[in-house]
Amino acid sequence: MKLVGNEQFEYVPATFVKVSQRLSSMDKRLGYFGQERFVFFYYEPRGEEVIWNDGRSYGFACGGWGAFMHEVARVGKRYGVNLGTNGKANTHVLMLDRQEKSAYFAQEWEAESFIRLHRQSAAA
Repeated sequence: MKLVGNEQFEYVPATFVKVSQRLSSMDKRLGYFGQERFVFFYYEPRGEEVIWNDGRSYGFACGGWGAFMHEVARVGKRYGVNLGTNGKANTHVLMLDRQEKSAYFAQEWEAESFIRLHRQSAAA
């Protein structure tokens, strides 16, 4: 996993696509109230809920789907990413770096790997 920058977890992988900073403050509106630096979101069409994952835990909150569908999904469509809003399982996620106030689209498997590595590095 090639990272952009010199220090391993100061930057995200080069394949993450940086998107509008407006999306970087969506964490609470999408139902995340945890404390982790990195968290990602996607829409689960079977349950009609927005799922979040911060590497320590995951979950969903009622009501997050509205903001996700009206704001995140529209930006995702412009970038051609599948966040789960087309009725099919997602392939991409919205990844937030809450410390740097940045938002990215990334493939789900890569976001999961990145968060796992970040958590392992923080625990060491």
